[in-house]
Amino acid sequence: MKRNARFGTLLMAGTSLAVGIGACDSGPNAPEPGTFLVEVTSNTGPPGGAIVTLEGAIVELIPESGRAFHRATPGGMRAAIVGTEGEALRFRVRVPDASHPPTATVEDVVSFGNERISTSPYRATVTSAP
Repeated sequence: MKRNARFGTLLMAGTSLAVGIGACDSGPNAPEPGTFLVEVTSNTGPPGGAIVTLEGAIVELIPESGRAFHRATPGGMRAAIVGTEGEALRFRVRVPDASHPPTATVEDVVSFGNERISTSPYRATVTSAP
């Protein structure tokens, strides 16, 4: 009988320890990092380059085509994206919490001839990326 009582006590202690360790884990409410695709689009085709302001927590910017230069801002990031002719102007951003995607605004646009053009037909779309 004493042996079963000790086993029961050990089992209860082990279960309590496992539950306690599980509670220290990140748990189901912990933020999951994510990746989003940002694309500068218009009905006139892709621009040669653009300056895009991103609002939100951003860990990393990864160009999909062309080159990207960026700097942190108090609320997010400002990126200069230089495209490759014939390809869409797009890049990925990694964020610490996928439930809070960044917002993106096109601030300035240039043609492939490096001439400033109107930003009115251009917009930045943010979509979830694998």
